[in-house]
Amino acid sequence: MKDVIAEVRHFKRPYLNAFGISMGYVRKYGLEVGFVNYQIRGEDGRLCFDLMKYGTVRQVKSDSARPWTAPRTLQLEGSFFKVLSGRISKEIKRLGSMLTPHPPHDTKTSKNE
Repeated sequence: MKDVIAEVRHFKRPYLNAFGISMGYVRKYGLEVGFVNYQIRGEDGRLCFDLMKYGTVRQVKSDSARPWTAPRTLQLEGSFFKVLSGRISKEIKRLGSMLTPHPPHDTKTSKNE
């Protein structure tokens, strides 16, 4: 199910799929756009958003490139069903916004999204 949501996100907002553990980019461009100077959720996506002016974001879909992490969300929220139903509900609410590109903004100072 995560792959389906990632495909929808990638259509107009590929930076929402960017996670530092699984993201690569050209160093030169990364140094040019800089980085977010404060700890905020989504700093990897903000970097990706800024890098989009240098080229296209591509997903690597190979199973051998898929990172595995600990089940923190399950541990925090209690059960697989609770996590699954919450995520499905959240993604359904977001679906309309995923079909339009995000307007340009300063990722270094904005605190929302």
